[in-house]
Amino acid sequence: MTWELRLVENMGELLGSDKSESVVVPTETLIEDMKNQLKFLPKNFTWIVGWRTYVWQETETKEFKELTQREHKKLYSGEHLNQPEDGGESDNAVGPTTASEGKSTE
Repeated sequence: MTWELRLVENMGELLGSDKSESVVVPTETLIEDMKNQLKFLPKNFTWIVGWRTYVWQETETKEFKELTQREHKKLYSGEHLNQPEDGGESDNAVGPTTASEGKSTE
């Protein structure tokens, strides 16, 4: 099996205002950032809500596999990852893999 490191993400928009209560994430930091960048708080805007994560994807089956905590630590410290640490290696040598972006359709 050969595994490839992928960045998978999914984002959406919600109508928002400075009085939004339906957004699950705290809005204070976002509103402060908006004020700092624009120097005012607009009355109409949208919240962009979503998620992203790095995963291993098997190249033939397209199956996803979670990175280990150690792999996440290495990745976020700038190291390259090869194959998954917990097995799944193929007999073929694989050079350093960098994250490739992909969007989830789910």
